[in-house]
Parts: sequence; structure tokens; C-alpha cells
Amino acid sequence: MTDISRTLRDVTLRQLRTFRTVAARGNISAAARELHLTQPAVSLQLRELEASCGLALYERQGRGIQLTAAGEELAQAVDGILDSLAAVQQSFDAMRGLRTGRLRLSVVSTAKYFAPTMLAAFARSHPGIAVQLHVGNRAEVVAELAENRCDLAIMGRPPAELATG
Repeated sequence: MTDISRTLRDVTLRQLRTFRTVAARGNISAAARELHLTQPAVSLQLRELEASCGLALYERQGRGIQLTAAGEELAQAVDGILDSLAAVQQSFDAMRGLRTGRLRLSVVSTAKYFAPTMLAAFARSHPGIAVQLHVGNRAEVVAELAENRCDLAIMGRPPAELATG
């Protein structure tokens, strides 16, 4: 058995998450969009990860990628690592008392395209928390904030109407 301190000691969680996203999307550009990174930044993360592993993790195929045997092995390991970290996070949340409750989110209409995806991921990670989403125009969302009818709001710029200082 190889000593991990000689081979994978410099691997970062960011590299692993980036690799997993690329593997899931099958395309570096699509992964970059999902991760809100540039394509060169994703490529750099992959190169550094491959250098740490000492093996090719993927092969380019047209505009996409195909995982090598080493890449498949790493993808399975990363899934386990991320699942373990999510379980630890849930335990920490439970220790902080975040097991149940309600989250009321208000978003301006332009956020309706990405907010449901974020909320679905949150709901999977926090099954005991009921999530409510309201989509409205800016005036409606500001009114909900002012009247404390939402816990969190997503809009393009902070509401000057509610400035506290």
C-alpha cells in the first residue's frame, strides 16, 4: 500500500469537487459554468489534481471528456468523501439545533431560474427544514423583507429603502 502522504497529500477539497463536477457534466466548460469559474481555472485544478495523483484521470473526446480507469476510481472515492462531509455537516447542524424549522426565501423574478436548484440541494441536506419560495418583483420582495415575512431575499442589489445605517 502506498503512503498517501507521498501521493495525494497536496490534493485539495476544491480540486476534488471540481473534478467531480467535470466528471458528472462530461465537459469542462459546463462544469466551469456550474461552478462559476472560468474554463482555464477548472483546467488548472484538473492539471494539479492529475499531477498529485500521478495518473491521467480523463481523456478528451471531442468537446467532452471520458474518465480513465483512474478517473472512475477517483470519482467513486470523491462521492464517498463528499457524502461523508455532508453527513458531518448535518451532525454539526444538529448539534447547533438546526434539525427542524422553516426557511422563507423571497427572490426577484430573475432569480427564479436558479433559486429552485439551490433550494432543492438545501432541502436534501436539511430534510427537517421546510422551505418556502416566493417569486415576486423587487417591490414585493422589499416589502416582504420590511415586514419580516421572509428570512432571506435574493435580488440584484441591496434595498436602499431598508438601509440600517
